[in-house]
Amino acid sequence: MKRTGFILFLAFMHYCLPILAQKDQVGNTVKLIDSLNEMAFKVKRYDVIKALDYLGTSQNLSAQNNYRHGLAVAYLYEAGIYQQSGFSNKALSIYYKALEESKAINDSFTIARCNVQIASALKDNGDLEGAQKLYIESLQTFQKLSKLQEVINTKNSIGQLYMLRSDYSQSKKYFNESLQESLLIQYGYGEKKAYQNLGFIAVAEKDLIKARSYFLSAKAIDEKENDFYGLALSNINLAKVAKEEKNYTTSLSYGLEAFKIAKQTNATALMDSAIFFIADAYKQQGQYNTASAWQDTLIHIMQVQSEKDKQYAINFIDIFKNQELQKLVAQKKFLEANQVAKSRIVIILLGGIILIIVSIIAFIAHKNYKKQQQLGKELQAKNSIIEKNVLTLDELNKAISEQNTKLEDENKMKDKLLSIISHDLRHPMVNTKSIVELVNMGVVSQEETRELMIQLENQYVKSIGLLDNLLFWLRGQMKGNNRDKKPLSIHQLISGLIDEQSMAFQSKGIKIPQLLSETPTIVADKEMLKIVFRNLINNAIKFSQVNGIISIQWYQQNRSLYVSVKDNGVGMDADTLSKVNAKTYYSTAGTSKEKGTGFGLILCRDLVANHNGELLIESEVGKGSTFTVRLPIDDEAGN
Repeated sequence: MKRTGFILFLAFMHYCLPILAQKDQVGNTVKLIDSLNEMAFKVKRYDVIKALDYLGTSQNLSAQNNYRHGLAVAYLYEAGIYQQSGFSNKALSIYYKALEESKAINDSFTIARCNVQIASALKDNGDLEGAQKLYIESLQTFQKLSKLQEVINTKNSIGQLYMLRSDYSQSKKYFNESLQESLLIQYGYGEKKAYQNLGFIAVAEKDLIKARSYFLSAKAIDEKENDFYGLALSNINLAKVAKEEKNYTTSLSYGLEAFKIAKQTNATALMDSAIFFIADAYKQQGQYNTASAWQDTLIHIMQVQSEKDKQYAINFIDIFKNQELQKLVAQKKFLEANQVAKSRIVIILLGGIILIIVSIIAFIAHKNYKKQQQLGKELQAKNSIIEKNVLTLDELNKAISEQNTKLEDENKMKDKLLSIISHDLRHPMVNTKSIVELVNMGVVSQEETRELMIQLENQYVKSIGLLDNLLFWLRGQMKGNNRDKKPLSIHQLISGLIDEQSMAFQSKGIKIPQLLSETPTIVADKEMLKIVFRNLINNAIKFSQVNGIISIQWYQQNRSLYVSVKDNGVGMDADTLSKVNAKTYYSTAGTSKEKGTGFGLILCRDLVANHNGELLIESEVGKGSTFTVRLPIDDEAGN
């Protein structure tokens, strides 16, 4: 095992590192990427389309030149756009991508920026402990890097966490530190936020005089910096203080001023808040008709805003689809430009994979040998017991027979695995060598080269899929069926697999309708279910006709989630369906002569059963097949 690992390491050092080094671009390209990111950040508030265009170009250039810092910043700003547009889950997933890229290059400043955004999302979802941990880590990083404005903003955020817990003593500590440090460096935004937060605490503690003073200080900063949104918010806070003092005339004055400014800046949420204090003030003064008129105004504003929100959501979804399409086109061009280099990497990876599998098989063989020795000792002990107690002879013989059967099944499984490896992994390697030789000899045209590279990539994808199945089964054999169960979105998992198989869909012209809404969250092992649905999707592609359709749907019934993968391919007759349901190795060629092992469906059944679920199969000749996975929504499998 150690010797095999050392050989793989030498292969990586000799072949992979020079290839990666050739993609390390510096100079003008890096400056262009940084410039695109900053332009996107500046225009994102008023031109989302242009901002996403800048970021898309930045991400493509960063990937092509292995500039991971630029890629991390582009992801960070893209996530901010989705967050400001109300797509919180999409934003959070992209923040994690930015965090992953930043960690890969040890970019501590960008890591801290990502953690601050993730902490804000956790705070909004009620995970105050998780948010505080990330805020503290980010604060320490900003202090170490002397990023003073980020230190001030983070302290304000930590103070807000303590305020949510009603720990006003700790909140004041952080807000006062933020205020003093803002005054020291003349950071108006940090100073204003500190005054606002201290004002909120004063209101909670019923110290209205102090609250008014803080809000007036915040308002003065807004006036100085011409921050009309902040001015409207400060007037609303002052109206609230006046209302608590039962000074309804003053509350009305601040409310009207806030409404006027909010209307000018089209800040609907602030208009709503201002109208609340206006209507309440008129009501307290006995002017019920005027109060009612303002309430009607509020209803009208809410209706208009609701229609705007719907239209904005529709438009933004169209923007998102266009951006994803542009990313796919750019990615395709990038892949075509690097096919020759990739072929070398594929050969190295396949060779390494085979070495790993051989090592694993050797380990399993050694383990089986030890296991057989142990079983031999157990048999001797049982024979001794038989000699002492004849009455238990039948039961002991039965146990021995079961163990022998188990050993025979394991040997058959090992022989089957060796057969699969020798044919289904060795065969693509032979084809790969032939394809690369043809390309390197220059005896094929550019168009033929492109077709050969597509074949090479398809073989690689199939080999990786088979390898995943084998390695996952081997891990189960060595470690048992232990699962790493966590809350999981099947919607996100299947979306990722569809993206992963995009080339396979394109190669057969298969269409897949847009997925439906989010599925309920279940508690399951992500890697196990990824193996299951990857096999089912691959199976559907295999037996679909060219230009076919594969649909993936789900529904909930009796605390179970049903997820179906349906194709309109060749289908199965009753005899074939019975062989598939017999839980034995059975495989037929696909519509494009794709080969298989029959191992995937057996593994799928085992993994689904391991989650207290089941795999249901329906099929009709000429109309296609439907593979449905039933999974319990409650954590039944682990209880």
